[in-house]
Amino acid sequence: MKTTGILLVIMSLGLVNTALGQPVLVEEPGIDLEEPPSSTPSAPAPAVVDRMPVWVRTAPVPRPVPSQPLSDPAESRLSIFSTAETLEAGQWSLVSRGMVTLEFAIGATDWLELGFKNIPTLFLVPDGAENTLYMGSARWRMLHTGWLTLTAEADFLAFLGWAGVRAGLQTRWGSDRAAFHLGSSGLRLWGVTPDGWEVDEACDGCEDPTLTSLIVNGGGHVRVSRRVKLMLDVSYFRQDEDGLLLAAPAVRLHGHHFAADLGVAIVHRLDTDEGFLVPLVNLSVSY
Repeated sequence: MKTTGILLVIMSLGLVNTALGQPVLVEEPGIDLEEPPSSTPSAPAPAVVDRMPVWVRTAPVPRPVPSQPLSDPAESRLSIFSTAETLEAGQWSLVSRGMVTLEFAIGATDWLELGFKNIPTLFLVPDGAENTLYMGSARWRMLHTGWLTLTAEADFLAFLGWAGVRAGLQTRWGSDRAAFHLGSSGLRLWGVTPDGWEVDEACDGCEDPTLTSLIVNGGGHVRVSRRVKLMLDVSYFRQDEDGLLLAAPAVRLHGHHFAADLGVAIVHRLDTDEGFLVPLVNLSVSY
């Protein structure tokens, strides 16, 4: 009986929770109770685990997206001639054609490109500085849509003691994956004769020491992988009764800033039905 009375007194004070068996602090009016310090941390309460099976619908694993092709750093030219594409404002490129000529171009604006071409190896021979190629160029992109680009271009040159100018148009139909290129231009040279390509001083008495030639160029490219393009550049030169046909198939390997063209140039003279092959190696860098 005494034990029952003691338990009732303890429960009335709120010091023991008989349901959980854990000590509980209960504030009674006028009584300030503090939890006594414990030397050992109390064990956490057991987590309640729901043992019912849960079905979760997961999203399908997406397939890997194929890598997008890299932007061609040399898209402003084919293996021989330029295309209708121009460099963007502030972008520049340095090109070595056939390991002979060296070309530098810079985008003055998004639609205007300026360039300079030279044959630096001629500086190594006597009088090379006087006979080497000096050519300045300007290219103006007049029209650019999703599938059509039109560009006007002009070259001013001096070589082996004579001077000349070339002006024309270049067009492109297509995109980076596949496109067709077509252009035409006129070449006018002063100080030369139509036969022999002699300078004016060696042609005393020539009636017309000039040369005018019509140039028609076309070609195309197709992308076969994100870093590889196949190209074909075909050009026709017409001067009086003479004609010259030039075809240059090549493969372009490129990264983000560097491009290399490997191919062959097939040259055929229509008047004599003679021809020859020239290995073609172009290297370019663009930033």
